[in-house]
Amino acid sequence: MPKRSQFDGESVDDPLRNAMVDAFNAALDENGDLGASLAIAFETGNAILRGRTSDMTLAEKVVATVAAQHGLEMMDMYATVRSRSISHPRFVAWWLIRKHTQMSFPAIGAMFRGVHHTAILKGCRHVGASAVLMAKAREIETLLFPVTKTGTLDGDHGRDT
Repeated sequence: MPKRSQFDGESVDDPLRNAMVDAFNAALDENGDLGASLAIAFETGNAILRGRTSDMTLAEKVVATVAAQHGLEMMDMYATVRSRSISHPRFVAWWLIRKHTQMSFPAIGAMFRGVHHTAILKGCRHVGASAVLMAKAREIETLLFPVTKTGTLDGDHGRDT
């Protein structure tokens, strides 16, 4: 059994802690802005520790399904491209992740390479305000979570966004 360490009040396996430290160092080297990189690294690390494995797996499944439905590669969903053809599917993925997992807005942002939680909130609100995006979200939702005999979506946590 690997050694256990303390990180942000929670017990973490050494390999996970080492992987997070390596990721933070890579972010610092790539970005070049020490202050912003540290803030992103800190947020990402905390989001990883707070996130549940099952939610991350489900979130990745949502991203893959949304990308496939829009004819995109999964990496397109994580890119910082702001064109409508990529940002709208990304908003739909954010909305579905928020609805069907217990992930917070900062945790979703961390999953999408440090996107600020307010951008996630704005994207989710955009889906709620757009009939076209909401219809697309519902279509993908039925693919991911078939309707059960009780008439509710399988996997629906009942969270309204």
